[in-house]
Amino acid sequence: MTFDEPDTQPVKPTMTHFFYMDEADPTLVKRWVGAVGPTAF
Repeated sequence: MTFDEPDTQPVKPTMTHFFYMDEADPTLVKRWVGAVGPTAF
């Protein structure tokens, strides 16, 4: 992962999320499994 600020060093992600997309509308998330809840989709 890289940040918008060029002076910030890259970091390894520490949280994993799995998103299950809606079959009827692939732009929507049906459900998610992860360490921290997303703030918005």
